[in-house]
Amino acid sequence: FLAQAHEFHGDYGAAVRMLSGDLADLRQTYRHTRLGMTGTISVLHTSLLSHSAAYRGAFTEAEAHAREACAIAEETGRPYDVGVAHFGDGIVKICRGRAEEAIASLETGWRSCEAAGINALLPMIGGRLGFAYAINGQLEKGAELLEFSRLRSTGAVHVHCWSLAFSGWVEHRRG
Repeated sequence: FLAQAHEFHGDYGAAVRMLSGDLADLRQTYRHTRLGMTGTISVLHTSLLSHSAAYRGAFTEAEAHAREACAIAEETGRPYDVGVAHFGDGIVKICRGRAEEAIASLETGWRSCEAAGINALLPMIGGRLGFAYAINGQLEKGAELLEFSRLRSTGAVHVHCWSLAFSGWVEHRRG
């Protein structure tokens, strides 16, 4: 939770340092454990580590962590894990300028959460997916999904702020 607070605050270096210390235990002892959380702790951890690293420009590291999060999510088969893992992977791909790959990954996370009725993750995933659509030239589709995310994220300030920022970019592109 502290690493997540660092990331929300924009201190990605602190988040990466904090998250990097216990990877060995997460990969082995706690690989499929939830520890009282909704999602599997190793998926939450490595996904957060992936996008924190991507925001710092450490793309090789970010991609490795994103792949790992997606692999563990596939192992657990839990829709929440799939959503979280593909959210992180999508962010990494957006940061790398790979909008089409980001869309494919984020759509996987979206479908998993939508099918399982995990509505809490949809605004988070939808904000990044809408932005990826817009980057890829699908401005109307992106704007529609960003509006969905803005309207449903008012209680989650970090999600809401990203949705507002991406919406502003899309509206600028739309003229």
